[in-house]
Amino acid sequence: MGSNPTPSAKFGINMSTTDNKDQNPHSVEVPPFLEILGFSGAHANDDETFTCEFNPGINLTHSNGMIVQGGFVTGMLDSCMAQQLIFKSEGALIPLTLDIDVKFFNACAPGPVVTVGKVIKQGKSCLLYTSDAADDLLCVD
Repeated sequence: MGSNPTPSAKFGINMSTTDNKDQNPHSVEVPPFLEILGFSGAHANDDETFTCEFNPGINLTHSNGMIVQGGFVTGMLDSCMAQQLIFKSEGALIPLTLDIDVKFFNACAPGPVVTVGKVIKQGKSCLLYTSDAADDLLCVD
């Protein structure tokens, strides 16, 4: 199987870079851009939210390896939002980001980061979406 543009393109709920594809039929190959961000898994939640997990390394930081660069954090948020839309539409919709507004409340350190996204309002061609990212403290909204 070749590389998919997104892990949710195959509509798998439990997506992880560590899953054995023979044991988990929902696993798909993770594309390079998500691997760069440290993608480690994704899943739909019972409350209509979608979670993506990342583990950004020191190679994505500035300030002597202390702070993950904000553009990478924004990419994690954007990826989470896109994955949920692709998953919910079973691949019928491929999102393009028109505008993204990120508020950084704290610095994001290297290590585990969880992003959680939720569709607020969906029309025919646009939707309003929110996504949060947290490490030990909420770092963006």
